[in-house]
Amino acid sequence: MDYAYTLGATSAVLAAAGLSGYMAVVSDLARPVESWRACGVPLTAMLRVPHVPASGTFYPRPVIFPHRVDLDGSAFKAWCAQCRDCAASEMYENPGPIQL
Repeated sequence: MDYAYTLGATSAVLAAAGLSGYMAVVSDLARPVESWRACGVPLTAMLRVPHVPASGTFYPRPVIFPHRVDLDGSAFKAWCAQCRDCAASEMYENPGPIQL
């Protein structure tokens, strides 16, 4: 199995269970496939409501806050070291950390 099949199978299980507000997630990808963990995460877990005073015409809405890239971090520095090679050849590998 690979990552795409695992995500697809996890999505199918979530859909069959009626969990339409969930996102399929696979973690522990650095380990062997048998050790991967598949689960569903509620989309609302990623939402935040910004602190904005409500007015008569505007009410705060939930949004997904972006995660900022640490420009001094090791992952970004590793990317900078490889970005020219990626532009010159077809390298479809993410040099950054596995995100959970």
